[in-house]
Amino acid sequence: MVLKGDISDCDRVEVSGQFEGTIKSGSIQISQGGSVKGTLECEDLSIAGIVEGKVTSTKTLEIKATGELTGEILYNELLVTSGGEISGTVEKQKISNSLAAIPSQ
Repeated sequence: MVLKGDISDCDRVEVSGQFEGTIKSGSIQISQGGSVKGTLECEDLSIAGIVEGKVTSTKTLEIKATGELTGEILYNELLVTSGGEISGTVEKQKISNSLAAIPSQ
């Protein structure tokens, strides 16, 4: 069985089965045995299953030893455990000049 649709405005989403669609959340976890085809937009993303599609992670993108990520990938910080797989277009987010100009306090 495959769940299809869009999920948004959640703090945390965990996918343990099959999902096709879009997920927009603060944190997304794809468990081992879970799979996603579609678009993921979040701050933190942890992948122990399979993801295929467009992924944007504004903080941390972690691919665990059993994880596979294929597609168009935009990240801020990337962590890949030995055995984890990543393929496709992979690009680190660039800090905008307006954010870089803000002094730290």
